[in-house]
Amino acid sequence: MQIDTNTLLSIVQTIAIVFSLLFTAIEIKRAREASRGNAYHSWINSINSYYAKLAQTPVLAEIYWRGRSGIEKLKPDEVPQFYYLCVELFSIHESLHVQHSEGLIPKQYMEPWIESLKEYMNQPGVRSYWKYDRERYNPIFAKKVNEAISAEPSPMEIHPFLKFYQGYINDLPQERKG
Repeated sequence: MQIDTNTLLSIVQTIAIVFSLLFTAIEIKRAREASRGNAYHSWINSINSYYAKLAQTPVLAEIYWRGRSGIEKLKPDEVPQFYYLCVELFSIHESLHVQHSEGLIPKQYMEPWIESLKEYMNQPGVRSYWKYDRERYNPIFAKKVNEAISAEPSPMEIHPFLKFYQGYINDLPQERKG
């Protein structure tokens, strides 16, 4: 049996196309995995920067912790600072939610941050902010936050550090409490 040149060329071209498609599929999968890693890394950098700002700026940290306990515990000029801290925090979480919705953040990485969100929403000052400004956020994300409000309190709500810090705030001299 003899194969003519055209048939042989056609077979070689078909094999080359199949290998090319396989290579492309592998590269797409690798790019997707790299995107996932980059998305999570970017998100972690955002949250780390947020907390680093609080750690490096004691006045902001104090406003953050007092504000979480309730807006009424803040001085009038501190309320906008707390508001902007909440905007940043919720924007970071909204970004995580969007990336998760797009398949860039796997569920197992998302779940601890949902618990974190529940803990935030158990704080009266954060709830006040949310009631005031929830319309600015993506409706699907807003629905998740509202579900967190109605969820059972997270174990983080009674975290010993939070109890310690609340005690610290209560022991501050009156002029520092606001």
